[in-house]
Amino acid sequence: RPGGRRIIGSMKIATWKVKSVKARLDAVKTGLTEASHDVVCLQEIKTAEEGFPAELFESLGYNCAVHGQKSYNGVAILSKRPPEDVVIVFQDYSNALLQWRTVASNVGFGIERTVTKTERQERTREALALVGLERNADDFPWQLSGGMQQRVQSARALVLRPSVMLMDEPFAALDAMTKATLQDELLRLRDRTGVSFVFITHDIEEAVYLGDRIAVLKGSPGRIDQIFEIDLPNPRDQIATRQLPEFLNYRLKVHQAIRDGK
Repeated sequence: RPGGRRIIGSMKIATWKVKSVKARLDAVKTGLTEASHDVVCLQEIKTAEEGFPAELFESLGYNCAVHGQKSYNGVAILSKRPPEDVVIVFQDYSNALLQWRTVASNVGFGIERTVTKTERQERTREALALVGLERNADDFPWQLSGGMQQRVQSARALVLRPSVMLMDEPFAALDAMTKATLQDELLRLRDRTGVSFVFITHDIEEAVYLGDRIAVLKGSPGRIDQIFEIDLPNPRDQIATRQLPEFLNYRLKVHQAIRDGK
């Protein structure tokens, strides 16, 4: 209740699942099926003003669909009734976090009314340890760097124990070094937790580096134009991986798809 204003409603940060995303946009049915433990990168051929997240949220049932059908694991997704175990990490971390709450209180916010205090504290400690912020539990978001605040967002999502994390350009506002660090942390989280990621980005190299699969999107309303299966050795390395001929070839193919799709 900062500044005397009442906060109405709750930030239930994440309750959408995308293990099978089936969007039908412009009367064109397109399927994107995600295997377990994958990072699926959605590469936009759109202006920043058009944006893709609204269409993805529609496909998950968060927004009302204009037309078409949506399903998850073979079960129809009803409008305004998104599936349960998908969490979302927003691009604007400073506004997504509650600045008047501590880091631990932010992370545990989504489970305050669903588990006991003891369980919430334990799950919060586990989530903070996963992102390397266990020593910052009593800090406030405004005391942290941008990269650390983005980690708080990730911990707040992980505390819900999701199967899928949907990330809307989460590293776009970060400097290059911090961005590289968090990219590697995302891959480490995937390996340690088994969570799958759907990652929206405008950065071709980021998509190739992170992705097991890249879906190139175009048009308004958006549709999947091409899908690239990325077969690069794991674990990825910021220097060695980016110098591989295969990496450069994937980068070229995605760039050509974007250029040809405009």
